Amino acid sequence: MANVLTDNPLIIDTTSGTVLFSGGRAKVTQIEFEGYLNETDACEVQNTNGKTIWYGPGRADLDTVRSGRIGWVYGLLIPVNMTNGNKNLNTGRILIYFE
Repeated sequence: MANVLTDNPLIIDTTSGTVLFSGGRAKVTQIEFEGYLNETDACEVQNTNGKTIWYGPGRADLDTVRSGRIGWVYGLLIPVNMTNGNKNLNTGRILIYFE
């Protein structure tokens, strides 16, 4: 499956380091990490400036990890590597819900 950037939620299943959007703010209601295969898998979502907005660690039961309400963000980026140096989004996908 390829990234879906035209619907709500945005669905990200590949990391490219590309900014999903920039040049303004968006109201993100929730971020989810689902469909991952290992509890050691994780994902990170950053703003346009590279600041971590949300980090989603995998769980032992492989259940969906939800962020709760995020709020206003300045741009969105799914980096290739997380700030801890590990590869971002080894498996699974990120769902980003917005208003």
